[in-house]
Amino acid sequence: MPIPGRRSLVRGFAFATTLVLHVGAAAAQDLRIDVRDVPLPAALAIVERQAAVTVIFADRLVAGRRATCRYEGDSVPDALACVLTGSGLVARESADRQYVLSAGRRVETRPLAGFVRDARTGEPLPGAHVVLPEPGIGLATSTAGFFSFAALEPGEHRVRVSFIGFAVLDTVLVTRPGPHFLSLEPRAIQTEDVIVETAASQRADLTLVPGLVNVPVSRLQQLPSSLGGQDLLEALKWLPGISRTSEVTGGLVVRGSGPDQNLYLVDGAPVYHPWHAFSLVSTFETESFRQIRLYRGSFPAEFGGRLSSVLDAELSDGRRTEPRAVASMSVLAARFLVESPITSTSSFMLAGRRSFIDRLIGRTHPVSDPSGRVDTLRTGYFFYDWSAKVALRPDKDSRFTASYYLAGDDLDLRLPFDLSLDRNSWMRPADLLFEVDEAWRNALVSLRFERLLAADWFLSANGYDVRYAADEGAFVQPSRTADVTSDYSVRLRDVGVSVDADHYRSLEHQLRAGASIVRRSFDSSVAALISYAPGVTDEIEQDTGSDAFEFSAYGQDVWRPEPRLHLVTGLRITHFSGGPFTRLSPRLSAQYAFHPSRLVVQAAVSRNNQFIHRVRDRHSFLYDLVSSRWVPSSRDVSPADGDQVALSVESRPGAGLEVRAGLYARRASGVLLPDDAFQDKDGLAGPGIETATLLSQYVSGEERSRGFEWETTLDRPDWLASIAYTWSEAENRQRDATSRWYRSRYDVPHALDVLLRRKGGAFSGSVSLSWRSGNVLTVPVARYFLEDPGGGPPTGYLYRPDLNNGRLPPYLRFDVELSYRFSGLGADWLVRAQIYNLFSRRNVVSRLYEPDELAVRQRDRRGLPRIPLLEVRMEL
Repeated sequence: MPIPGRRSLVRGFAFATTLVLHVGAAAAQDLRIDVRDVPLPAALAIVERQAAVTVIFADRLVAGRRATCRYEGDSVPDALACVLTGSGLVARESADRQYVLSAGRRVETRPLAGFVRDARTGEPLPGAHVVLPEPGIGLATSTAGFFSFAALEPGEHRVRVSFIGFAVLDTVLVTRPGPHFLSLEPRAIQTEDVIVETAASQRADLTLVPGLVNVPVSRLQQLPSSLGGQDLLEALKWLPGISRTSEVTGGLVVRGSGPDQNLYLVDGAPVYHPWHAFSLVSTFETESFRQIRLYRGSFPAEFGGRLSSVLDAELSDGRRTEPRAVASMSVLAARFLVESPITSTSSFMLAGRRSFIDRLIGRTHPVSDPSGRVDTLRTGYFFYDWSAKVALRPDKDSRFTASYYLAGDDLDLRLPFDLSLDRNSWMRPADLLFEVDEAWRNALVSLRFERLLAADWFLSANGYDVRYAADEGAFVQPSRTADVTSDYSVRLRDVGVSVDADHYRSLEHQLRAGASIVRRSFDSSVAALISYAPGVTDEIEQDTGSDAFEFSAYGQDVWRPEPRLHLVTGLRITHFSGGPFTRLSPRLSAQYAFHPSRLVVQAAVSRNNQFIHRVRDRHSFLYDLVSSRWVPSSRDVSPADGDQVALSVESRPGAGLEVRAGLYARRASGVLLPDDAFQDKDGLAGPGIETATLLSQYVSGEERSRGFEWETTLDRPDWLASIAYTWSEAENRQRDATSRWYRSRYDVPHALDVLLRRKGGAFSGSVSLSWRSGNVLTVPVARYFLEDPGGGPPTGYLYRPDLNNGRLPPYLRFDVELSYRFSGLGADWLVRAQIYNLFSRRNVVSRLYEPDELAVRQRDRRGLPRIPLLEVRMEL
């Protein structure tokens, strides 16, 4: 006897349709059911309509239940079973073409989990896409290359695994408590039998955070190299919203923020000064890393401590299959990399680099003038990098790594004050000169342990010791009678521990939580002898230091309320002992996939905090001639707090085409701005190195920026074309009631980067264009003179009421590159020739104004001319 129940409007419509379909209905119907996360009554109505049957149920049985099903066939019971999957309900035929729903036994589910690795090296592949074609769901692997579908029907499931630059893997996996291990073959060329994944062919809906750049190293190596060879941070500037503070030097500017607002991580440990050669070359050699993830503005709750971006870089584990050695020499530096298995469960990687700029230009230069004066100028400079990593898998569920990283610069200069790019103008004895003996060092040790506790639980623990040191010895003679001799040092040390856990609770929820504690030590000292005049001297000796603890905890949920919608909610709480200060940082991002590849829309809102500030003395020759200092938040200076909203649209319509567009707006308070933007280093003694004294040269300020980013990439087997455009505005103001907003020094309204690369085969090459608006500068509106009370000539001054009210001419540069690959002497060779600034356009990179009796004189400093570069690379 049918179970009584009431019918909804949906079922009433379906019932009416069923009466019509009963007329002349065939004994067997072709059924096509394709629903995703719809109310169960609606899915049942579809079955009723197509199969010309009646399904009877009580409303309480189906209330709140949803259905996901893809079925093609002619069996009504099978179609109903598909619709009812996971509901705990069963359908029984009670009469001709009539079915009754009832509660059945609990449906059993099992996990499907595993790791995705590089078949050639054995290393994990973070960010690989793992998709179940039947239900149409997918996810991206974690930093350990792990994936988990928590609750699937027991049995076999078709799986597709893909990663950029690797052959797509289609396989069948069985649900089980233990993990599967999947290996992808790296391929450079696509054939009829092998599909090679490109960025444009991947699904766009598996990257859940707007602004995330998750690019394999192999893709970054296709981008034009820098003056120092392959360079990770230089490659990132080809992305929209990212630039450098100067022509080829200076830190990264991400969405109009300062370089000190970027967090650089190597194997989970921070790097405070990731640059060599006055920021000409980064300390990150592209080839020594296995994966790079860059978060622009919106980053998950697990990251904190900076306002603008997070660069999360993982050193290579070393090959687990066969040894490999690489040696390379360019115009500026030589480098090597060795990686090899140690045992069947362990491997290592060792890489190093050393510049030979000092060998090219010489360390010492004897000079003389017609009067017989002689001197020896010095231009000694070199930089070096060392990175090493050992990876061990004690069992199939565990992984342990130990990483070491060291980067440093040594500078020895004795040069005249009137230094310029024209070498002949200053290679002579000088009355006014300076000597600098500088050394910077970054060193870190990182230990990481990862463990698969169960098919739906993954644990990661990390500990690190990071040290940054800068030593600055100087002799400065600003006048004929005065000079300064000083020794200045800066020390910063971080010792931290963090634990993170992932729980793949269900197909709808992926939970992540963690905690970390860091002890930071800040120390600096100076010892100086100041000679004001013959017989008039002063000795200065100062030391300062402070310690601070930072404790953070976070929780995050990746929620999939329905197949097309993903929500990532997170909350981070941080306590900093310097104030003390406690901050809450909520994070929220949403993604809706109108089509998994053709149209995906993302939005995010987040709050970030920064508890350390980078500053430098603006007065004295005693310290911070080249170096800068990090100071912790305290009673003297509050943390910086920032908010950002972002909206992006992504489409991968096929044929290797990938289009992204996005809007962002950000605002921050508590950032430090110079109290006097025109203050130059012109003093001898200076105010001192005490933190409070140094901070008195700055004021608390605000910054805001907004922008539009657009990127189009065409990635074909033999060609790569990319166009990236950015429109942006960036402004600052001091934090008081009377201050006005003015252009930030990082304000670049328009930027365009175009790249066309021919790849594949023995010869490859690229043509690239970089164009952007000129950097801001302050243009004086008048000049005036003050009489000297002693009867000397009047002193001229510039009247500059508005800061950053002008702009340099636009910047434009063309580069070309040609590479040739061949084999010989038992090795694979690559010869790369590059011409930097092909047309030798001398862009104006800075402009100085000087008052004159008749007018304000303008003096331009121009950028680099055409520079030919050559690199030879050998791989065994």
